[in-house]
Amino acid sequence: MTYVAAQKGWDAFGLLAIVLCASLLDHVLYSDGRLAQRWLRAEHVTMKAYACQFSGRVPMIGVIQTRRKGATGDSPTSWMDQIIAPSKRRDVWLRKLRRSASASSVTAEEAAAAAAAEGQTGQWPFWVAEDGQATTEKEKNDRIWVQNNFVLARAAAEAIDTHTGGCLL
Repeated sequence: MTYVAAQKGWDAFGLLAIVLCASLLDHVLYSDGRLAQRWLRAEHVTMKAYACQFSGRVPMIGVIQTRRKGATGDSPTSWMDQIIAPSKRRDVWLRKLRRSASASSVTAEEAAAAAAAEGQTGQWPFWVAEDGQATTEKEKNDRIWVQNNFVLARAAAEAIDTHTGGCLL
């Protein structure tokens, strides 16, 4: 707004007082923070900030994927393609996370029976093929990558659940 006082006198002071009052009233009633705060209060929304520090991007992505709605089913993974390149080991890792998320309510006996049904007897280290055959160095490294990132993602998810009471996402 541009105002040029053409006359000398009290009209300039009057206009200045009106502009200052309008500005103050606008700031008090309609500032961005107050509008948002008023809306959140009216909708009964509360927030509690929680900061997490992850050992890398893969465990963080794993926690996000397990917390997504429908993560136990066939939830889409295209959102992470630019962060973690699609690969066979990523698919195995996601499948393992999905199984872990859906098996959180399964007893140890049921899990052992399911593993035995899949042919996983648990007698071989995780980097050895299920049939006991030797694996290549690349396969061994992929299995170690899957296991390490699975353990880190599950530990991060459990730490978040412990801190937030399991109400995240």
